[in-house]
Amino acid sequence: MRILNIAFIICSTVPGDSFAPDRNNLNKKLIESTSFSAYKNFVEQNEDNFEEDTSKTYGPRAKGFDDLVDVKTAMNDFFSTNDSWSPLFRSIAIGADVPAMEYLGGAHGEDIQINDKSSPWTQLNATPANDDEKAVISMFLDSMQQSLLDITVDEQTNEDQNDLHFLEEGRRMLALTRFQVLANISGGSIEDYDKLFSVCWSEINELHKADISSSGSLILLPDYDISNLRRFTDMNLLKPLDWLGMTGLFEVASMERAVPAIRLLHKLQDIPTEENKPVRLLDL
Repeated sequence: MRILNIAFIICSTVPGDSFAPDRNNLNKKLIESTSFSAYKNFVEQNEDNFEEDTSKTYGPRAKGFDDLVDVKTAMNDFFSTNDSWSPLFRSIAIGADVPAMEYLGGAHGEDIQINDKSSPWTQLNATPANDDEKAVISMFLDSMQQSLLDITVDEQTNEDQNDLHFLEEGRRMLALTRFQVLANISGGSIEDYDKLFSVCWSEINELHKADISSSGSLILLPDYDISNLRRFTDMNLLKPLDWLGMTGLFEVASMERAVPAIRLLHKLQDIPTEENKPVRLLDL
């Protein structure tokens, strides 16, 4: 019964509609179960220092980063390389005093046109209409669900690390409200890089502007090597978000569950407890 309560608490954090068939299936399974240059060089030369617990999709992956990297050089390289994105970066930066503003020019908080065809960002649909892309999403979610069911839980003991792992993974999965599939993108060309960069930052902007707590986007790349995807995530998402003052707003992770993916979570709420989060019935 303890895991049933945890499952109910997870599901009570779900914000609105998402990939409905998979969400309902996950809810049911949860309840039924018992159980850029300087930085680029640093990453490539120190990959052995990265923590790799592939059973978890959350938590810090690297340590000692800021002590070893020339942050100013990294910021200058990143923002000068991606100068066409400066209006968006200025728009979403948390304040005029964040480190990134020194390299962005202009004024913090400027308004941008989302559907301006001359800009590299765009407004994407929340879910794909293509059946092949839906199948990729289902494959990932099925694998993620199975990883939850594979967590060993002892019902005779108080809540332990496995219970916490179950809850952490489950609530992150259920926070997903948007899904993008980038097939035939392998990272082997500038075009691939630009496409992935555009989708990631367009989705970050979408989540930030909507400002819904515990919402998220999953970007799936069935043809991408997971090691290269982790490197892309570190260099082009994690640190730039920090420079923009947005680390406290977004949790970003690259992972592989059947297919490689990047998960963007916005304002993920703390784990609710039975005392401060009412249990509600689920729509199954």
